[in-house]
Amino acid sequence: MVDGLGLGPSDDLKLFAEDGTPLPNLTPVMLAMSAFELGMLQASPDLVEAAIERAAVKAREEALAAARKAELLQRASPSLER
Repeated sequence: MVDGLGLGPSDDLKLFAEDGTPLPNLTPVMLAMSAFELGMLQASPDLVEAAIERAAVKAREEALAAARKAELLQRASPSLER
């Protein structure tokens, strides 16, 4: 599974960034895992790419919501100290 990624068996696969967005290594890993899990019924590259894009959109939305929440808390904190 990691042959084409230039990683060793104990290396981080680097599938997701710290903010949860998918990284490029996720695609080949998902394709390899689907072939292992499903055999001849493995997922197509288009299906994997679509799923990863949905995950990326969700991660960006969650990061944006967390940033907005942090900003609101930061704005509210001075009034809470009084």
